[in-house]
Amino acid sequence: VEHAKPSMSVFAEDEQAKEKWVQQCFEAMIENSAEYRRLVLDYFSKYYYVEKNEFDFKTLGDYYSYLNDNDIRSLKGDKVKSFGELYIANWLFYHGIDYHYEAPYKIAVKTIERSQYKPDFYLPEYDIYIEYYGIDEAGNTAPYIDKAQYHGAIDWKNTTHASNNTHCIALTYGQHKQGKLLSELEQALLSANIQTQILPVESLLESLKETGRITVLAALFSQLLSLYKAAYLTDADEVDVIKRSLDAKQTTQALALLKPIISNYNAYLQQRGEIDFEDMISKAISYVESGQFVSPWRYIMVDEFQDISHARARLVKALRDSRKGCSVFAVGD
Repeated sequence: VEHAKPSMSVFAEDEQAKEKWVQQCFEAMIENSAEYRRLVLDYFSKYYYVEKNEFDFKTLGDYYSYLNDNDIRSLKGDKVKSFGELYIANWLFYHGIDYHYEAPYKIAVKTIERSQYKPDFYLPEYDIYIEYYGIDEAGNTAPYIDKAQYHGAIDWKNTTHASNNTHCIALTYGQHKQGKLLSELEQALLSANIQTQILPVESLLESLKETGRITVLAALFSQLLSLYKAAYLTDADEVDVIKRSLDAKQTTQALALLKPIISNYNAYLQQRGEIDFEDMISKAISYVESGQFVSPWRYIMVDEFQDISHARARLVKALRDSRKGCSVFAVGD
């Protein structure tokens, strides 16, 4: 149709070269666009993991297995025990507030029956503790947690702080569920005369680079770039993908970061007069479906049919339909 052999990009055969380009593009967009920086920081603080909470599981073991398997860590690197704790830790990190996660209470309160108390967070600069309790708006616990025992532990902690005149901010899953967790935290700190201000974006991004998260996300985007192009999605298809995903908000946020990279990637290839494998398939589909190319083949054979992508299946179907009497012979597991 084009009467000339296409020029293949090095990215079609060198995944590392493509990954390096994507990372450079990602970092350049972060540096040059304030809105993109905001999206990146929002993604890392709220959408990096597919959120599940303790009320979604049947046993405590299942819940902890999920946390361990997914290595849920704060931006500071602490391995946390809930998403509420994750958001609290990240909020403190973003506002430049130093914290110690599960550090021993400064006053010895351990007994033969009870080990030393370790509040969820301690803010050494302000001598303030923070506890995040897994109870909903009605005070209920997850079904596998003994409610009376849990509330007994809360009462003991409250009494301990009152007896030792230590300041503890109490937050709950119910507040997180209602979307008020971080506003409640900020208000509690303001009530303690602690003014908060988000760190400069440059400092936050430098911290993310140091932890390697920028590199990891760029590598993931390099893979998703090819998958997105290969899927040959319409706007309706994309909406459907978001609806069927495990976490629609996370998928939406990830696409908001990915699609500008794809646009830059396509522009880069076009500027160089090159295409990749995904472009080859999409061009072929376009030419066949528009009637610019009519298949000369009576039979089409497809091996490893079980692994065929949606785009490649669409191409095979278009080739078959372009010639009357054409048959497809497919082999698969």
